[in-house]
Amino acid sequence: MPDYLQVRRWFSRRMRRIMSATLIDSVPIPHNSSVTYVALFQTRYDDGGPETYVLTIAFASGDRAAEISRKYPQAVIAPLQTRGNDSQEVHGILYNALRYASLAQTLLDAFAEGRVLKGARSEIVVSRTTAFDLARGPVSTVLEPTISQTAETSTAAVYGDRLILKLFRRLSEGVNPDLEIGLYLTEQVGLSHSPSVAGAMEYRSNQGEAVTLAVLHSFVPNQSDAWQYTLDYLTEYYERALTHRRDAEALPPPSKSLVALSVGDAPQFAAETVGGYLASAKLLGQRTAEFHLALASPTGDPNFAPEPFSKAYRRSA
Repeated sequence: MPDYLQVRRWFSRRMRRIMSATLIDSVPIPHNSSVTYVALFQTRYDDGGPETYVLTIAFASGDRAAEISRKYPQAVIAPLQTRGNDSQEVHGILYNALRYASLAQTLLDAFAEGRVLKGARSEIVVSRTTAFDLARGPVSTVLEPTISQTAETSTAAVYGDRLILKLFRRLSEGVNPDLEIGLYLTEQVGLSHSPSVAGAMEYRSNQGEAVTLAVLHSFVPNQSDAWQYTLDYLTEYYERALTHRRDAEALPPPSKSLVALSVGDAPQFAAETVGGYLASAKLLGQRTAEFHLALASPTGDPNFAPEPFSKAYRRSA
């Protein structure tokens, strides 16, 4: 397991030496004709404290194991030899089951039904919010899941163009900020321009408090992020500026500060060369302001109550 974890993209301590990786708990998830286990491993290092990581593990043998090894070699955790019900040796593999759509579909069904998955010493509570039905859309619509491996600290399953499930790989005690802030914006503030939280998966042991395993959000289709969008527009701007070099050289230098120039409409020449990015930047600023106003709105939740910004706080920041 240390060798497997060390090369995972979502493993956050790749530069530290793993001394051990111990299975501390597992919860079964039956789906189709097999069982996947949500397994919690505690890693210890040559320096620093331990951490807990989550894997979705299943076993396959025969043709199924061969198919997985051939198509998804990165999903294979280790070869495994065990014994079947007839005491005969069975050769197969342990693999990361979240690479497959069948498990993702089972998890979506669990959200729709609000299931509680029972383990020997713990349980996983799968809950939905008031936003689930709207985010899910008509029950008759089939949402084909696809798995994304691009996130640094999590694995995502996207359901059609409606929902996205983010499974956290490294667990921390208490409620994950993604869930805490998302629930506040969804259920208390009702911020319409923020992806709503449709549900959550929480691990609950007999000894400790609930720990966030995954969050289900409404999915916002997109082509890139604001940074890449800006870089693309900047490239186009340079190309347009080269074609208007003489016109630009004839313009007088600005007589006001950038802050003063930001109030009011942009000069015609700037609008022609910068293009539609000005409108996008304005909208981005508006949405950011709406987000901050939502977080600053009066609430009975002490976790979101405004805190005084004192001189001591300013110096420490």
